[in-house]
Amino acid sequence: MSESLKNTNAPESAIMPEWITVAEACRFASVSKPVIYDWMNRGLVRNFAARERGQVRGVRRVSSDSLRAFMDSRSTGGGK
Repeated sequence: MSESLKNTNAPESAIMPEWITVAEACRFASVSKPVIYDWMNRGLVRNFAARERGQVRGVRRVSSDSLRAFMDSRSTGGGK
């Protein structure tokens, strides 16, 4: 797990990096990789592939802000 996602006393929004790996997104959202990829493929969560020019493979990064916003949009309750 990256240092930025470890449990600290700082507020979560202050320590979450802007772009996280798919594995980190899975841990944050408590869902599986296929669920994260489904959300990305449906355009519900922003993402990009960090790769060298001309390469097929790369590292997929997920926007932590869009992941949080998507989860917030699907939340219920809270008394507001």
